[in-house]
Amino acid sequence: GSITSWASYKVQVELRTGGTGATSATASATDLFVTLAQGRWSGRVGQFKAPFGREFITSSTVLELANRSLVSDAIVPGRDVVAMVAWRPSDQVRIAGGAFNGHGINRETSNGRRLLYIGRLTAQVMPGLEVGGDIASYADSNEWSLDAAGRHGPWTARAEYLRRNRLGTVRDHAAGWYAQAAYRLDRYHVQGVARVERYSPTAGVGQGTAYTAGGQFFVSGDDFKVLASYTL
Repeated sequence: GSITSWASYKVQVELRTGGTGATSATASATDLFVTLAQGRWSGRVGQFKAPFGREFITSSTVLELANRSLVSDAIVPGRDVVAMVAWRPSDQVRIAGGAFNGHGINRETSNGRRLLYIGRLTAQVMPGLEVGGDIASYADSNEWSLDAAGRHGPWTARAEYLRRNRLGTVRDHAAGWYAQAAYRLDRYHVQGVARVERYSPTAGVGQGTAYTAGGQFFVSGDDFKVLASYTL
């Protein structure tokens, strides 16, 4: 909602458990923040998605598949308590950065050594093609990613590479990528989607390659649609 012409807020809560005869229903805040904007600058304070990973920061309502990629689920920091500043030096470039609690969603305290610092840069290199990159730094690890997204007529495509490097003597690195393409038939209100992905942690847990094919049927655009997919 809007507070003034330069201030807005968002409150989003999700139901975690529906409750039973013996327990009550519980709800948890996902987004809870205030945004201040003036010209090409904006600032945000509260709990929201860390600006890391193109697929993660894209709303689930407009994603082509119901599930995000393996590497996004494994490496992306997620929602956190944060103070962030964003700047658009031009209509084609956006820079954002902030200091995050580093403990994840709905956790207020930080021991100071676990603060997470994130920066993201996106640029439209030509009409229909945007590239981006992120870097995140903890006291004991760092993460980075590169991504690209394009659109041409009924075709859309997106690809991303993410990596986590653990600092010190513990060898616990992870890297992965995905690439996907989709074709939309507006006449029939459907879209076909294909994705290939690879996730490779050092420890080997969850390592593998996956192939996904799916589709969407749009009842009322992205506001109301039916999705189906199958992964090998």
